[in-house]
Amino acid sequence: MKYRYSLFDSDNELLIAYCNKIDGLDGNVVEIDEEQYHKIVFFDIEFCDEYKEYLQKNKMKFASIIEINMYDNNMEIIARFTFGNDIKIRHTEVDKLKSHTDFKLIGNLGGMASENELCLWEKWISSYPKGKNEWVTLDANGRSDWLRMLRIAYCCGYNKVEENTKKVFYLDGINITTYESFFIAFAEALNGPGTYFGSCLGGLDDCLCGGFGITTPFKVIWNNSSVAVKYLNENEWKRHKLYLIERYKRELDYVAVEDMEEYDSDFNIFYGIIDTLLSHGIEVVLNP
Repeated sequence: MKYRYSLFDSDNELLIAYCNKIDGLDGNVVEIDEEQYHKIVFFDIEFCDEYKEYLQKNKMKFASIIEINMYDNNMEIIARFTFGNDIKIRHTEVDKLKSHTDFKLIGNLGGMASENELCLWEKWISSYPKGKNEWVTLDANGRSDWLRMLRIAYCCGYNKVEENTKKVFYLDGINITTYESFFIAFAEALNGPGTYFGSCLGGLDDCLCGGFGITTPFKVIWNNSSVAVKYLNENEWKRHKLYLIERYKRELDYVAVEDMEEYDSDFNIFYGIIDTLLSHGIEVVLNP
């Protein structure tokens, strides 16, 4: 039988259960004793007997770190979310792990998905992006979500790229109007639609060091570069910061919020991109 999700015990490397519907991946927050937590509900869950037997035999508690895997229509993992579970279930209480019930957990969801992301995941599950510029109709936050999803899929080993020996690439900058738009368009120019090549300047720097299908040095001919010159400025950096701050708040990651608030607000993204590319010996041709 095909399922949409599975739960995996990260510490013991065992499958816990399967289900087809989850509520709370968008970061549903509940308050208990003046503390904030995320609540997730797994509908009509199907627990693995092997997992329950393992807990009883080894006198282990129910998982504290859970990987929530999302599958595409071919049962290949396309996305993964990490949940820090605060509900304690001892090996003597495995009768609480009943199949075909709605199973609730309280804890911390690392990397929640926005409502827009959940809608996009439903589309990607059936049809992963195959054409360039499928993202251009999205607004700024939607493009941020799209880029984040590309990174998640890449981290799951989804849509792997083959080694590319080309040395000249053409980047069409007509739609590069936000920080995230550059990384989406740049990855498409190098490795094709649905691929990942960094989601920030630090990530871009890492990808250029190798292991992402492309070997430096190479040449990038950036057409319509004047669009990025116009939009990837200090104001766009401030918008990007606010997007991340709001996301971190919903993820209850207040350390990340403080770190992001300390970032320099007067940063020109376009110059930062050019500096990063040049530092790896990449020849950049700018065609306005």
